[in-house]
Amino acid sequence: MAVVGFSGDFQTGTSGTPTTLVDYSSSVKSVSFSRNGETFDVTTFGNNAKKWIKGLTDATVQVEFFYSAALFTALQNALGYVSGGLSWQYGPEGTTATNVKVTQVGTLNSSTGVGLILESADDTTDVAQVKMISASFKVSGAITFSTY
Repeated sequence: MAVVGFSGDFQTGTSGTPTTLVDYSSSVKSVSFSRNGETFDVTTFGNNAKKWIKGLTDATVQVEFFYSAALFTALQNALGYVSGGLSWQYGPEGTTATNVKVTQVGTLNSSTGVGLILESADDTTDVAQVKMISASFKVSGAITFSTY
């Protein structure tokens, strides 16, 4: 059976309360969570096969929201927030016990910048279409994988 709508969990802090989660799940159309790991070529002269070492990880979160004035304002304020990173929580399958949960507690220190950092918020409207807001977040620092 096909699922219509977002059945996951997506929560973030706001610029006013960066470490207190606000549940935006009912406004979410889709979430894309992407992680990457750096690799470095450490092959020395004379080897006949490449050798690699693991580097740091990186993550981004892309969210498409259904528009509301409150959400628009929250995202615009988060875009200007420079005092640290926002706390966040993401559950791709929802909040049922044993489902995967990705979390990070934001910091209120701009020099460490750990947490979710909003890179862009795009507000678009096409004729005869539902008004949407797309947000692109960068994850700064280590994240935690657990279950609900």
